[in-house]
Amino acid sequence: MAGLPSEIVSVDQELASLDGEFTHLAKKRVALLRRKISALDDLLRQRRDIQDQVDRLEAVLSGPQLPPSDQVDTGRPPTAVGVIPGEFATGSVWEAARDLLRRERREMPTGEITASLVAGGRQFKAKSPHPSSQVNSSLSQQKNVFYSKKKRGRMVWGLREWEGEGNEDLRNRG
Repeated sequence: MAGLPSEIVSVDQELASLDGEFTHLAKKRVALLRRKISALDDLLRQRRDIQDQVDRLEAVLSGPQLPPSDQVDTGRPPTAVGVIPGEFATGSVWEAARDLLRRERREMPTGEITASLVAGGRQFKAKSPHPSSQVNSSLSQQKNVFYSKKKRGRMVWGLREWEGEGNEDLRNRG
């Protein structure tokens, strides 16, 4: 038994060296797993982006959605007809509304502008009570571009560029 303590010491030393090696390998494995998780997260993000693009393309390819001819008034804003899905997905709300008004060449109520922007792919912040309030806010901040007035109890918007001489027919249409 006299040699036993020295054997215990040598086995303890051998275990200590293996423990250090094991700890090093475990840390290396954790680092590799973190890199793998990060790479998988990147792939999932790319997959979501691709799916979003596919969804937008499918919406464009499906064409504008026309309302049924026997649709009854539900009190909701009218469905936008002739709007290309995705055309208002980017840019500011006021720029999209300006482009829409120029194309329509008439004053439009807030609800109709909002419905057209949504049909054109515009997404509004969920915090707002209703997208129309965001449209009103955005357009009212651009006083040099838009004018507004009440017409039959509804807010309608037009373009300041229509207010010049010879443009009365554009301003008063609708």
